[in-house]
Amino acid sequence: MLKDLVPLENSTDEFGTDSAFYVEMEFDFLNENFYDPDVAFNSFISYVENHYTAFDSHVKEVVINVAETLIKSFHETNIQDHNYLIKLRETFKQTPA
Repeated sequence: MLKDLVPLENSTDEFGTDSAFYVEMEFDFLNENFYDPDVAFNSFISYVENHYTAFDSHVKEVVINVAETLIKSFHETNIQDHNYLIKLRETFKQTPA
């Protein structure tokens, strides 16, 4: 997953950490703190809608691929995961590239 995200991000924090690693840290934090998947997903959708200029067609493709990889890593896709992917794709279609 990070191999797809790191090349997209050029910024670093004050310690020199590539900002793309914050994606991994966010996933770990949400997982360790048992955040409700619906709340986390809807928060991301709101972020996309409010910051759509950060998502060109290439970034959108990478995000979809990362989402699919995450879903596949849990051995089976359930209906909720399928619905998340549908909503993510629809959101990306509704925002300018």
